[in-house]
Amino acid sequence: MLYPFDFEEMSQLPDCNGSTESVMLNGFYPGKLTEHIPVKMFYSNYVKTYLERDVSDLINIGNLTTFRTFLKLIAFRCGSQLKITDLRNELNISVNTIKSWITILESSFIIFMLPSYHKNMGKRLLKTPKVYFYDTGLLSHLLGYHDEAKLRDSDKYGLVFENFIIAEKVKYKAHRQMNPDMFFFRDSNGLEVDLMEIRENGDVEMTEIKSGKTFKPEFLTSMKKLKALDPTLKINLIYDGTESAALSDFNLKNWRKLHE
Repeated sequence: MLYPFDFEEMSQLPDCNGSTESVMLNGFYPGKLTEHIPVKMFYSNYVKTYLERDVSDLINIGNLTTFRTFLKLIAFRCGSQLKITDLRNELNISVNTIKSWITILESSFIIFMLPSYHKNMGKRLLKTPKVYFYDTGLLSHLLGYHDEAKLRDSDKYGLVFENFIIAEKVKYKAHRQMNPDMFFFRDSNGLEVDLMEIRENGDVEMTEIKSGKTFKPEFLTSMKKLKALDPTLKINLIYDGTESAALSDFNLKNWRKLHE
């Protein structure tokens, strides 16, 4: 199994400069992009093939209908902390089964976990990670979105966009054998930042991810509160607007310039 394309690999293909919604819906699987297969057809067949071939090869699932429901439940929990007991209660299967199914999704590059950030490594490991999908086309399909308008107008649009950016960073680093060192931040007071990255020089960068096209100062509120506690932290904002700028106290970037 391989990672889906990252943005740089996508840029080699024609028609890669569509709307944000179309890029997220079309996803990053090479077969989909090079053969121009319609979104719904490709992902319906992908899920069917994945369930009947790849998953069945990895483990005896038993009930594929339950596993399909499990896959959709994971999609609806995208961008949130994954609570195994909730899944167990909804599916009426054992915790060990849930854990083994999660391992299958991770090993076949369907999902990945984003751990919680804490300077103390032990405390990082104790907190529940967030779950994301490597491919936003598959995520959108599992959520029931197959056209741009429905995705844009959905209450999940911001989360799909957040997944879009975080998955890109994971793929980009993996393709270049870079240490991911990526986390989310949430404290007991409800202070939250989408992404914390530890650079090779030890610097820690905070990033908020917003699907809007207009910059708003309140996007920076949580990061500025954290920076007040630790002035060494760097502030980034990734959004869908057209302007990009390196300002004195933060960096503003359109997602298409993510790696510049």
